[in-house]
Amino acid sequence: MGVEFYAVYKASYDTRLFLDEPSSVSAMCSFGNLLFVGCVDGQLLQIVFDEIEERGTCYSFNVIFSRQISKNPVSLLRASQSADLVVALSGAKLQFFDAEKLECSSLRQTLDNISTFSLVDYSMGAEHHSVLAVCNLSLTLQVYRATKSRIDLVNTINIPATAIAMQCRDSFAVFATDHKYYSVSLKTRKCTDILDRCDSRDKPLIETVSEEEFLLSGPGSLGIFVNANGQSDRPPLTLSANLSGLFSRQQLVFAVDDEFVSIHCANQQKQLQTLVVKDVSAACMSLNRKMVFVASNSTTEGPCLCIIRPETWDLVARRLIMAGCLSDASDLIDREYAKLIDLCNRRPATSSNAKNIFNTRSKRVYTLMGFYLFETGHLDSCREFFEKSSLDVRELLYRFVDLLPRGYAFTADPNLRIESSAKASFDTPVDEPPRTIFDLSETLFLPVQDFRRFLLNFLIENRYGRIFATHLQFVETAIVKLCVHLFEPCSPVGIGAFENWEQLVGSLSNIDVNDLLDFLEENRAYHVKALVCRWNGDMESALNIWKSLALGTVTDAAFPGPEFYTDALYAALVAPFAFRGHTASFTQPAVASKCSHSTGSSTFARLVWAHLDCLLDAGGNGVKVAAALIQGLAGITTWTDDCPATLAAGNSSTFVFAPATVLKRLLPEHPALAENFLWCRIFKAGDKDQAHHVLLAELQARLLLQFAEADDPKALAQQRHRFRETLLYLKDCPTEKLLETLKTSPHFHRFTDEYVTLLGKLQKYTEALELLVLEKRNVKAALNFCAWCAMSQARQRVAEQSVLWLHGGDGAESRVRNPPAVDAYTTLIRILLDSSDPVLLKLSTRLLEADIPGLDLTEICRRLPEDWPLNNGVADFLQRAVKSTVRQISTYDLELGLTTRLASVSREEAVASTSCNGRAGANVLWVTDDSTCDQCGLALDAYGPHRPFAWIVSQGLPPSSVMHLHCLQSDSNLSHHSPDHNRC
Repeated sequence: MGVEFYAVYKASYDTRLFLDEPSSVSAMCSFGNLLFVGCVDGQLLQIVFDEIEERGTCYSFNVIFSRQISKNPVSLLRASQSADLVVALSGAKLQFFDAEKLECSSLRQTLDNISTFSLVDYSMGAEHHSVLAVCNLSLTLQVYRATKSRIDLVNTINIPATAIAMQCRDSFAVFATDHKYYSVSLKTRKCTDILDRCDSRDKPLIETVSEEEFLLSGPGSLGIFVNANGQSDRPPLTLSANLSGLFSRQQLVFAVDDEFVSIHCANQQKQLQTLVVKDVSAACMSLNRKMVFVASNSTTEGPCLCIIRPETWDLVARRLIMAGCLSDASDLIDREYAKLIDLCNRRPATSSNAKNIFNTRSKRVYTLMGFYLFETGHLDSCREFFEKSSLDVRELLYRFVDLLPRGYAFTADPNLRIESSAKASFDTPVDEPPRTIFDLSETLFLPVQDFRRFLLNFLIENRYGRIFATHLQFVETAIVKLCVHLFEPCSPVGIGAFENWEQLVGSLSNIDVNDLLDFLEENRAYHVKALVCRWNGDMESALNIWKSLALGTVTDAAFPGPEFYTDALYAALVAPFAFRGHTASFTQPAVASKCSHSTGSSTFARLVWAHLDCLLDAGGNGVKVAAALIQGLAGITTWTDDCPATLAAGNSSTFVFAPATVLKRLLPEHPALAENFLWCRIFKAGDKDQAHHVLLAELQARLLLQFAEADDPKALAQQRHRFRETLLYLKDCPTEKLLETLKTSPHFHRFTDEYVTLLGKLQKYTEALELLVLEKRNVKAALNFCAWCAMSQARQRVAEQSVLWLHGGDGAESRVRNPPAVDAYTTLIRILLDSSDPVLLKLSTRLLEADIPGLDLTEICRRLPEDWPLNNGVADFLQRAVKSTVRQISTYDLELGLTTRLASVSREEAVASTSCNGRAGANVLWVTDDSTCDQCGLALDAYGPHRPFAWIVSQGLPPSSVMHLHCLQSDSNLSHHSPDHNRC
């Protein structure tokens, strides 16, 4: 850019001058990185300043030395880098100090009766010196030449009046009295009247513009250019009143008053900039003419320092950005980076501060570039710059109006306000809020939703990144709000970033709960509000909201449906704390997981019970919703937490979700729900309670007749299927009672399958098969019935054998059943043979040829007709019948003979044993009908009345110690007893 702009850089937040008086700064001077401050109480401070970066470029000011040099105010300070001097005027006393240590100079300490002075550095080749011009109250002007080693008086000139301000050069000087400006030649000692002073200005100002030209604060707030002869070669400048400082650099003039610093161009005769400063008490310019130091004395904050200097490169980049020259701004960053690399190569040990400054400024520029692209509608491009920036996410959220918490005090950074290039030329930021997305939407003709969609993606992608680390709560709260704004009922949440609302809320870790709940209430996002309540641990509020949604009291398109409410109730029982923090929810599919074995927690048991009770009382849809919950309750078989041990099994009637309590609430008003609860609990959760089995069968029979009466085919079909399953798999159903119920029903003819199943469980095969074969003429059903009966008998025999071989247990004998006298297939063949129907007789022939195992061949042979035709099939059957009968008789005879012989030998050996021991009658074989096996506890005739057993004669066992032979062998008892024991 052609014009160099200046800016005001304030002191850092931790800078304190520690001055007593609120308006204590009276004079300043500077060279290098040192600033010398004189105060009204006579203090002289040496301050080191350094450029730093906080929210913006600022300066730190640290007091190194403080000296009390006088009781009078320090009215004038000048510094010389060539002589390493600081010269202070206090009252009429001029004092000299070493600039480094702020101690009295060894060259000269004081001069008295001084009205004003001037100190200027000069460089002539390799020689460096300073010219000190001192005006005495005795109307003389003394000129000294000062170096680091000595101060010499070189000239003394008489002046016409007491000087109150002065500025000197190498060959002449200009000074002001109460009424005039004079110039004096330091060579000829000639004094010339330049200009009258006719205003009431307290302090005349004189500034050197060049070697031959000065700028004077003249009448009418004018700045008058004059040379040593009092002539002016250019028009005056219009300055402000109440000037406290006047400085120049090349062709620029800096005029400091109590509120502003105006910058003028001497050549162009125009004002270039106006910078705001307040309550100015003193000002000075650095010796290199690059900085203007301004001291302000605020009545509230005390002394404050600031620096006016050319804009830093980040501000130059800002002007480029405001003009739309983003590529030029990027090039500027690259050039500054090259300078940094060069600096690091030259001074690697002292370049850390430069690195920090570059990083801070480049991030600030990237932030501004991002906002420029954002406010010009280039949403995809601005993301790249935001990710490299020092973005305060609150600045971005502020532009979306409702994303920051309500009541949160936040002031947008005026430096991030995007302005036109014309407005950007102003040096004072416009105190207006930045434009919101609604303003941008009207200006750029872009939908507001596009801005929201951009921000949502940006926040999600950088959610746990560096730029959002300090404001994660604002970010996560804004994500939820944006998803609510962007939600459409027929599309995924937001723009598809989350599969469902549960995943979104479950991923949260830090949100402003109160603000978010208020926002969700205003936007009627009830489902999300309930999720947030549950996430925050407020389960009661969450469930109440979902209940209202499920029952239709309020509506929300985001609500998945009543099944979600029941899933939430179920989850509150089995996983009450699974939704705190960022834990994903589990609600789909819910029914599949509800009917398995689960462990419940009593934490929210009473709360869930209250909801169940409310649903049942609501009727209609409430009962339907309750049905799904009850199905889940059936799968909870154990309870933990604050339940007593007696409630852990769910058997206590005092616990709200004990089966007895649930059934008491459901009956008699809701028999279908009670039946569903019992069915799931028995068949899915494995409930073995016989009372529940009986109640389930009775409820199913009652519902079966109820649905038949109501002529509800769908419900009737479902109930018949479940009733048959109950009859087939539960052994302790009240079969007789159920059979009587069906018999007396007017809809008996519709329940043939159920009726014959009950007859089969009662082993009334004849009645069942006659009904199927003779009345219903359903031979296929009869064959299926026989197959089921045979399978049931086989399972029963396997179970009985397992009980015996496992040596039984508690209740083992009660599980042993006597086999039926005749099986179902024998009964079917008998009915077929007794029939006169040729079709049935032909079927009986095919059954005889099928070689069905387990038939009572003797019974069948008795039923064969006398005129039965002897074909090959009948002949094969008769051969099998004869062989089977002979085999059975032979087996019986063998077992009888073996048993008889074993019994005889046992008696003989028992008598011999008692004779050998000399204790006749001591060990008598005491075996009765009630004797049981000493090992397994079953009766000795459990395997039949003729199976052998063993009697153990031992002094360590009672006389009645008897065992089955297989029990004796399987338990290795033969090796545990001595060889002289008798075994029978």
